[in-house]
Amino acid sequence: MLPHAKPGIASGCVMVFMLSAGSLLVPSILGSTTSQWFTQTIDQWFKDALDWNTASAYAFILLLLCTIFVSIALKVFKVKLSDIAK
Repeated sequence: MLPHAKPGIASGCVMVFMLSAGSLLVPSILGSTTSQWFTQTIDQWFKDALDWNTASAYAFILLLLCTIFVSIALKVFKVKLSDIAK
């Protein structure tokens, strides 16, 4: 049963991580006023500070970190991307 469920478990882990990594609304509602998540900081640089160069660099770093996480999750579960995309 578990070998057949591995692609589903891997895609579920990746989906939960990606939704939490890109979340803007939840940290602002549930978080305190003194702490900021990485996505909130990027959003602040884009909108408030108008520092597009720094915000773009940090957004690219976030993209790379998410890609690395997905790759590691696929290796840990020993699943190919084609198995998840079926």
